[in-house]
Amino acid sequence: MMLNKRQYKMKIPIWVLLIMLGAGLVACSKMDSTYEEFIRDGERIYIGRADSVTVQSGFKRIQLSWLAISDPKVSGATVYWNNRTLSKEVEIKKTQGVDSLKLLLTEMPEGDYAFEIVTHDKNGNFSMPVSVIGKVYGDQYISSLSNRTIEEVVLEKQQLKIVWGKPEASLVSGQLKYTDLTGILRDMHVPADQNITVLDNYKSDVGFEYQDLYRPDVASIDIIPTAVKKVKLRLNENIQLDRNRFKAYPLPLDAPAWTGATGNLLSNLWSGILVGATTDRAWYRTANGSGIPHHFQLDLGRTVQLTSLKMWQRGTISETTLLFANGNLRNFEIWGSENPSPTGSYEGWTKLVECKAVKPSGLPVGQVSQKDIEYAQAGEGYTFPASAVKARYVRIKVLETWAKTDYMFLSEITFRGSYLGVAE
Repeated sequence: MMLNKRQYKMKIPIWVLLIMLGAGLVACSKMDSTYEEFIRDGERIYIGRADSVTVQSGFKRIQLSWLAISDPKVSGATVYWNNRTLSKEVEIKKTQGVDSLKLLLTEMPEGDYAFEIVTHDKNGNFSMPVSVIGKVYGDQYISSLSNRTIEEVVLEKQQLKIVWGKPEASLVSGQLKYTDLTGILRDMHVPADQNITVLDNYKSDVGFEYQDLYRPDVASIDIIPTAVKKVKLRLNENIQLDRNRFKAYPLPLDAPAWTGATGNLLSNLWSGILVGATTDRAWYRTANGSGIPHHFQLDLGRTVQLTSLKMWQRGTISETTLLFANGNLRNFEIWGSENPSPTGSYEGWTKLVECKAVKPSGLPVGQVSQKDIEYAQAGEGYTFPASAVKARYVRIKVLETWAKTDYMFLSEITFRGSYLGVAE
């Protein structure tokens, strides 16, 4: 059925109209209160505000930058901080284009800051504030900085090689000074990505000094130096090497590790543990079928003039029937290198010492005396010749086990040596 216009019109009760009118008045009242602060003294004219504001940190200073883009009436700006208790005026000479403004605040106490930028014209009209935050660095930040660590120093033929530790992400570079053999003071720039620095004609009894330069953050206007660190070197003679620096150094052609038990890791050889299973880190074993000879390597963590080593057989404490038997080493060699071939070949390696285990009692394999046990528990010692080359990487080449097996096992190994170090 078609409705005519008169039939389609709806009659709205008067009480509904009253409710709708009241709601509208309330809404208008709320909107008025929102803008009340801007029209309290009558209608105000707001001018163009600061655009694209950036803040750059610095050492006891900070820089704010922004653009004045569209409003030709802008004649200046006020920058507030410390809850508007402090401020700085900036004059703006507006051109037809986009104007760049910068404000450098100096002699600022170290800390975090919240800034407000309000632009204004000559008639007292101003903009809505633009808020930004920034940071000022100072003496407290400097005290938190540390110079890059020195992992190793090696003196060869009047050249001192410095091996640096991993740099902090904010490190920019370093500066190093030393006096050479002719008495000339050398000043060197050390890039942050330089891992090794070589000092030529180095006078070993003088030492050197260095400091690092840091950029606190990517936007900082300042590069901040650390305190100068003076370094003295000393020769550490015939000391036991720090096993915490040792690492496995696998290469192609190595004897594979035995997979018959979990926890069979090469690092078990410097765990300091002599009792238990591979899960206790008490020993390491190569795989059946490794063949004789076979070899494997470790990284000592620094270049050293090796003087001696000690090895403890598997079974030293709790499985004495394995002593001078089974896969324990009988004949082996120690090879050394500073720069081994990545192919796993013997290129770059030098044989340092030949080692032959001695059984004090002379009893047949499978029989041990109390003297044999006590000898094994003290560790079997071997001395490197004084002519042995310096080495950072050590290869153990297995020539024979006591039971002539095609695998070997071993409980522990320690090294002693001499090296140049940094005096604390």
